[in-house]
Amino acid sequence: MLSGCSTIDNIIPDYRKDYEKSKTEPELEVPPDLIHSTAKSQNLSIPEVRNARSIKVLPVSKQATIKHNANSRWLELEADPKIVWAKIKQFLKKNDFSLKTDNPSTGIMETEWAEYKAEIPQTGIRKFFAKTLGTSYSTGNRDKFKIRLERGTDITRIFVTHKGMEEVSHANNFIWQNRPSDPELEAEMLNRIKVFVTTQ
Repeated sequence: MLSGCSTIDNIIPDYRKDYEKSKTEPELEVPPDLIHSTAKSQNLSIPEVRNARSIKVLPVSKQATIKHNANSRWLELEADPKIVWAKIKQFLKKNDFSLKTDNPSTGIMETEWAEYKAEIPQTGIRKFFAKTLGTSYSTGNRDKFKIRLERGTDITRIFVTHKGMEEVSHANNFIWQNRPSDPELEAEMLNRIKVFVTTQ
């Protein structure tokens, strides 16, 4: 034990004598002007927002509501399925999505694979996705969306399902493999459909 303590003393110097020589300094005094100052720093003040009512963040619509439960999310519209179907097709066309499946009798439409690469110019909603997901879209990615309509009592329900693939290196080659569905892309697509069908 003694040799152990002696070794520790050699490694960690004893500063107790230095502390005995130390002096106590008077407490810092705060100038009176700072204690009772009511001046506000302009950097800390929040500017007043003018015309706040003109700014629409996630606009509310009585005709369109996003619903969700533990497992899924969907959009409910107070509109006839035929009208909703036509508007969703307009939305997809405007955002450069081509349709692989277009079946009104089953209420299902599915887009072709949309490919994302750094060298491919992005437009419409695909440009938004590329910006939102940042570096994950600097390599090859493919996405497609399945949109399903259900008729309810005086409403139409819209469900969006995302499928994704990514290009990976394999044995000196690049191959496409499935990647998990992205709930954030599904939610974003639903929100954009909601805005489109209620404002067009």
